Amino acid sequence: MKRWNVTTGDRSGKKYENMKISTLESAENESVRNLLRQIRDRMQVCIERIDEQRYKDEKDEEMKNDWMLAAAVLDRICAFAFAIILVAGTVVFITLITTHQD
Repeated sequence: MKRWNVTTGDRSGKKYENMKISTLESAENESVRNLLRQIRDRMQVCIERIDEQRYKDEKDEEMKNDWMLAAAVLDRICAFAFAIILVAGTVVFITLITTHQD
């Protein structure tokens, strides 16, 4: 860190030391403030990205659940149709066999 030597009207050294320390402290404080601002800004960007990702994940999960429900309904419809066709086919087959005359 660069230190500035600023002379004051008093050459005794007390004011000079106070001036040097206060200038140094204010420069360090400003540097710390800038770093904290940068950290805050980057954290805000990270939080926004996390929120966007969470929103996207929730939407994807919701869409996935909707498609799983649609697949379950279609599966149930196909199972009922298969059962009806199987029973009807069996009844027709048995009826044809029993009524068939040589």
